[in-house]
Amino acid sequence: MSHLKPFSPLYPIITPTLHDHPRTNLVPWKIALNRSARAVFAEWDQFGFLFGVCDDAVWAVLNTPPGGQLRARPDFPAPAALNAGDGPAVRDAFKRATDARASWLACSAAFCAAILDSIGESNRLAIADPDTDTLHLSPRDIINAMTALHGTMTGAEVDALRLPLKRKLAALADLPAHIVLFRGHLARLNTAGQAPLDLDAYRLFLASLSPFPVFLQYTMLWTVANGAIGQQTFENYAAYILAQHTNILAHSNLRPFAGNIEGYGEGASEDDGMGGDQIYPTYPAPSYPTYPTANAMQPFYPPQQPYPPQQFLPPPPGLGFNPYPYPMANGYYPYPPPRCCPCACPLSPRQERQQTERQ
Repeated sequence: MSHLKPFSPLYPIITPTLHDHPRTNLVPWKIALNRSARAVFAEWDQFGFLFGVCDDAVWAVLNTPPGGQLRARPDFPAPAALNAGDGPAVRDAFKRATDARASWLACSAAFCAAILDSIGESNRLAIADPDTDTLHLSPRDIINAMTALHGTMTGAEVDALRLPLKRKLAALADLPAHIVLFRGHLARLNTAGQAPLDLDAYRLFLASLSPFPVFLQYTMLWTVANGAIGQQTFENYAAYILAQHTNILAHSNLRPFAGNIEGYGEGASEDDGMGGDQIYPTYPAPSYPTYPTANAMQPFYPPQQPYPPQQFLPPPPGLGFNPYPYPMANGYYPYPPPRCCPCACPLSPRQERQQTERQ
């Protein structure tokens, strides 16, 4: 279904739509609607046209003052007709009520057209009346109907919402944005009623930092100070590691915007969460600096560098090994070959008796 979009700034652009994957896109679709409604009708209400599209829970959070009473959603009824003897104050009130109602009707009509366009033909037919089609529905009626149709997700759709939590950090400089995105994905799961346990969310966040071993030493220090399971949450660790971000950048590679600078393969990608154990990932063969270390945070020593074969002098006869790369400065080996045949080793008394018997 497609509607001709009226030439009006009130017509919202709603992304994503419910044409595909409606259960997965329902929450961001509502968020897009709320943002668009908040930007119009501001001259008549402090939250714009939000009263016409948002859920009751959102309206209650925004319109309940501390210790006060919930403000009802505004209504804009048609004003009573003027009388011949009405004064200027009554006429001004009539004009203001008429203008407010006209703006409300224009917003409602524009949002109805945009919402119907965003839900797709199959959803429109699912909520249409046999006689009046969708002509009798307000924006909130359509939104409530979509919530009733697609508010319950299947296991595969919950997994699709969890998949962004496994997206790896691409660069150390992106840590603040990575934390914000991770928190947003957790909020989407919470809205869908599928929020993971605090410890699971913490472990998923640690797994998303796995391309950069520099975080291991900070994690160990934080774990020592926060050993209780109840303390190991994503929010607590994110606040700690974000405060250390400047130190991490200062003591890491000089190119903080380079992806995967610590040397684990080819960097992180969106497909990293599709395979393997993300809670306890199996790292590829590390390529640490070429110097040995006893640091517990670097459990692997670098592989021994294979020296190239001797090019300028052959191995000495009888020595049994090549002394490269430590030749003498004058070109001789540290153990030059003997000039004459070495003397035979003396025989033991037992060997002498055996030799005498054979003779």
